[in-house]
Amino acid sequence: MLLKTLHILCDVLETESFSEAAKLHGLTQSAVSQRLKSLENELGVHLVERTCQCVKPTPEGRIVARAACAISLRLRRMEEELHTCRHEPEGPLRIAAGPGLAAHGLAEVIAAFTAQHPGVVMEVTELRPARVCAAVLAGHADAGLIAWPAPQKGLCMEVFGQDEMCLFCPPAHPLAGRKRLYLTDLNDMPLLTAAADPPTRLGIERRLEELGVRPAGVQSLSSWETVKRAILRDRGIALMPRAVAAAEAADGRLAAVTVHGTDLSRPLAIVLRRARGGGGPAVTAFTAALRAWGESGLPCGSGR
Repeated sequence: MLLKTLHILCDVLETESFSEAAKLHGLTQSAVSQRLKSLENELGVHLVERTCQCVKPTPEGRIVARAACAISLRLRRMEEELHTCRHEPEGPLRIAAGPGLAAHGLAEVIAAFTAQHPGVVMEVTELRPARVCAAVLAGHADAGLIAWPAPQKGLCMEVFGQDEMCLFCPPAHPLAGRKRLYLTDLNDMPLLTAAADPPTRLGIERRLEELGVRPAGVQSLSSWETVKRAILRDRGIALMPRAVAAAEAADGRLAAVTVHGTDLSRPLAIVLRRARGGGGPAVTAFTAALRAWGESGLPCGSGR
């Protein structure tokens, strides 16, 4: 009973609504209120405050919610793993992925998953990050893959790993041979970036601003593939995910230079609808595969 109530508390605060949390758990709004009232009586504190438009946690409620959500996540993972053990995943699995994630960063993870679960028919569609979230929320995709996730009502976003960013430039560029490159070395340098990936572009811009780095200019091209082709034609340099141009760096057509002095990795997350029961065995198994890859510490572009 207590564990169920902790689940309910997390969802009340996530949705900011008793009625929405009640729908998630198949309960009446009155039953949800009674469960939380019982928890408040047991703990001797008020957990939530109702306003005209939403539900907000009290200071004590925030403390309880942090612990409750951590417990809830661990229990949910246990339930998912048990469910996967009992049910071999099969059937269609629709994935909406942010720019470059399916084609480069997680390509080997996806290939390893489909080889391990031949009954799953995976369909991957690359979309802009905002459209990934919209597709999952609308039910057009079973799960989404994005970088630099931001909370969104109705969605659960779980960070499962980190994607390394580095500087790509032509082999003859003055920065190509640097043993230790710092972001401050990019002062007065023209940079390229991808318009199709606003979270990554904004993340890079924030990091440059924090360090007081002022490039000569930032030219926004349509996609990471377009950026890569521009670098190959010696039209500029770019900070971008290492996996996007790993092949070109391996054969010497581009130089990949590691940035020191700051963490340029970007968090990767799986996006799911906030609904009990998850998205079925295929979604559960795929989520577990992404967690296993993240815990392995392997870089993007490595599937095992």
